Amino acid sequence: HEAYQRTFFSQSLLEAEQIYRLIEENVLSANSIGYRPLKAKRMPAQQGSLQKPGMFLEEVELLECSWVTVPANGEAIRACLD
Repeated sequence: HEAYQRTFFSQSLLEAEQIYRLIEENVLSANSIGYRPLKAKRMPAQQGSLQKPGMFLEEVELLECSWVTVPANGEAIRACLD
């Protein structure tokens, strides 16, 4: 599954302009999200794997979304900037 984000920046704040420029220059190239699971199922264990099975999040409440330089999940790099 994928998620897409559209970011809107203030037209009156210098800080918003600075953040926009950092995104354009790929200094800020990923997102970090905060969420609350609302409905989840435990994933089945993979045979032969030493990792604990994760959770399949069927429904979440999005609490926040932030542009960051280093995401907690390395696969969260943005695809493009419109």
